[in-house]
Amino acid sequence: MSIVQTPTTAANFADQASAYALAIRVLAPRFRQLTREDKADFAALAAEFASADTEEEQLETIKAMMEVLDGPVGTIARLDLELPTKQPEGYENWVRWISKQIRDARLHAKLTQEQLAEKSGLPQSHISRIENAKHSPSHATLQKIAAALGVPVEHFDLT
Repeated sequence: MSIVQTPTTAANFADQASAYALAIRVLAPRFRQLTREDKADFAALAAEFASADTEEEQLETIKAMMEVLDGPVGTIARLDLELPTKQPEGYENWVRWISKQIRDARLHAKLTQEQLAEKSGLPQSHISRIENAKHSPSHATLQKIAAALGVPVEHFDLT
């Protein structure tokens, strides 16, 4: 995936505007469902995206933003798509397990959540939600946390 700025011409302006309008119509109901903490995380990540120097940093930030938006959702307005609200069997146990592994590794490294957030490049509130099993980390997030803690990402595997 490449984040490329296409020059705006009269021909593609309408297509871009309609794509943006559709994205906003799809995302607006989800944003309304977010907690204040999630909204603050998303805003912090949006600021991080704006200051990203490389495409890789932008992609990692987008992944983290998608993690914030992930979660149980009923219906997306105007599209009438029913999304699953129940996670697969064993999912909650995995989230609790991985949360404990991350917290234990952070404490072993004698780091606060703020220090881990700084070292990993993630918002502290995101670390807190992961450690409190309110959010499951993506593989990219696990990689950042593992690198910040000086452990291989496999440290967090169940096997």
